[in-house]
This record gives sequence, C-alpha cells and structure tokens, in this order.
Amino acid sequence: CFFPLTPAAPQFIIRPRDQIVAQGRTATFPCETKGNPQPAVFWQKEGSQNLLFPNQPQQPNSRFSVSSSGDLTISAVQRADAGYYICQALTVAGSILAKAQLEVTDVMTDRPPPIIRRGPSNQTLRVDSVALLKCQASGDPIPSISWLKDGVSLLGKDPRMSLQELGSLQMRSLRVRTTGATAWSSHKDNYTYTSN
Repeated sequence: CFFPLTPAAPQFIIRPRDQIVAQGRTATFPCETKGNPQPAVFWQKEGSQNLLFPNQPQQPNSRFSVSSSGDLTISAVQRADAGYYICQALTVAGSILAKAQLEVTDVMTDRPPPIIRRGPSNQTLRVDSVALLKCQASGDPIPSISWLKDGVSLLGKDPRMSLQELGSLQMRSLRVRTTGATAWSSHKDNYTYTSN
C-alpha cells in the first residue's frame, strides 16, 4: 500500500547570522533547511539581480559559491561585498527567507578588543551556600561571556550553574572544592580575553 507524502513547508534548521570579516578573509553564511520535498535553496545579495544556487558552475574569478547544503561562501572578501545577503528556500508548499549582514573591516584593529571591566574574585563560602562570580565586559559589538572550568563550559551541564544578567555566574548548593572557574569574553570570535 502506498501513501503519498504530504508536502511540508520549508523550515530553517540553521539560519545565517551577521558577520564582521576583515578584508581578504573568507566569510561563510550557513543556511540549512528542511521540508517535503527538500527545499530548493538560493542566495542573493540585497539589491542585486544575481542568484546563486548550490553547486552551480563557478564563473572564472568568482569569489562566491553555494555548497550542496546551502552555505554561501565568499572568499577574499572585499569592501564592496558588504551588505545584506538573503537565503531563500522554496517548495511547492511555500517559501521562506532569512537575511544576514556582512560587515567588512580593513583590518582586525578596526575594532578594539573587549574590555573586562569587572572580573571574578576569589571567595571562600560555606557548603550549600550560593556564590556569585561577577564578570562585566564592554565592547562593540557587545561581547558574549562564557564560563569554563578546566576548559569545559559550566553552563547547560549543571543545573546549579546559571548565567545572570550582564554575564555574572551564579553557583547554587556549593560543594566542597568547587574551584577553578574561568570567565572569558569574546569579541565576535576575533579576540579572546581571559580572567582567572
């Protein structure tokens, strides 16, 4: 017995995200989709009529390509490449689109690294009490803050650990020898500053 599959509108598995890339480097925008049938994916720079499809024959000297999974890669990025790039997915059941911005800098020093304004300090606390390790960082764009212990992220694995507003780490129900936490902030993956 054969039951035809019902068409399903396309959905994003991975959306493209804004990027800041230095001139001459490579930028890759992921765009993974699903649907029934599998969506046709193509890319377009906002304001341009040119469409980029997966695995299309590359033009001589072209720096743009789209992988079979839908990722857009721009090699040897130039200032003129800055702008918004649109990933579109299409099936008989519908279409979706997502947009991401490419910002091109002359060199990595165009943007200063993040500054850790307040780092964590050593604390001695009772068992089962609550610790608050402060970490405040500033930068443009706003830095993301992660907490590690022995190189492993503390967040998401232990329900006693939670990230507070502005990046501080709260540790509940302290145990003996809860030590060695490290805070770090990243500036769009161009810089990493550590505070132990």
